[in-house]
Amino acid sequence: MAAGDLIVGPTYPQYEYNGFLFGSGTDILTEKVKGLLTNAELKTTDEERAPGSGWGDFGGVQDYKARHITFDLHVLAQSVVAMENYVEQIPGIFIARSIPIQFVWQRTGKTKRFYWAKPEKVDFDSDYDLAHLKWSGSIMLKCDDPRKYSLQEFIDALIIPNGLTTIGGNVVNNGSTDAFPLLEILGPCTNPRVQNVQDSNHFLRANLTVAAGQTLMIDVKSQTLALNGVDYSNYLSNDSNWWFLKPGVNQLTYTRDDAGGPSTCNVHHQDTWV
Repeated sequence: MAAGDLIVGPTYPQYEYNGFLFGSGTDILTEKVKGLLTNAELKTTDEERAPGSGWGDFGGVQDYKARHITFDLHVLAQSVVAMENYVEQIPGIFIARSIPIQFVWQRTGKTKRFYWAKPEKVDFDSDYDLAHLKWSGSIMLKCDDPRKYSLQEFIDALIIPNGLTTIGGNVVNNGSTDAFPLLEILGPCTNPRVQNVQDSNHFLRANLTVAAGQTLMIDVKSQTLALNGVDYSNYLSNDSNWWFLKPGVNQLTYTRDDAGGPSTCNVHHQDTWV
């Protein structure tokens, strides 16, 4: 089961973390949630930016504080057995981890979104209410990457027809900040190049040939290239610049040197907010 599959409604908001569902329509009710919907905070120790520079080329994680999301929860179990199961289960669900996983949520009328998060604090006490099938506590999740992402991955295909060398198309980022694209280039093509008009006309070009049946992956987030799963990052041209999908419409151009059979560049992305 993929992250987010447990969120099926019909009442919202609902939250899912590490295979655990809580929120409306469950036994674990959220009294208060902080840090989920607010904008990420800027670090106060950053140097001042030049007038008019805004976020710079990219408002990366180095510009932001980590996001902390806190939940005040009430567990209302239907039986002693059910409550004891929660007592055993919840600390294990939110156990400390070094690598973040997807924390997914959905609100009424909205699509599912997620943060990359890891538990920071779990505080549930044993008290009088627990003996009467009421258990209250709090959970804090830390998101070193403060951005939120659409759970849905969008794929836009740029297809160069047989005998041509270039094709253009639009890709829309419905978020509020830059999104990392993953470019999946299917051969045949020589020296494939993908350019984004909206990001200062920057382009990424691989100096290699992708034969028919081969796949070149250009991952902007990790800044790597892989041909059929083998690292080819050193084949990125020296005049390339890593570009991002800006909020709104992005005009992309996919180009190759040869005019062989049809070649496709699938542009994968998730809408991104901060």
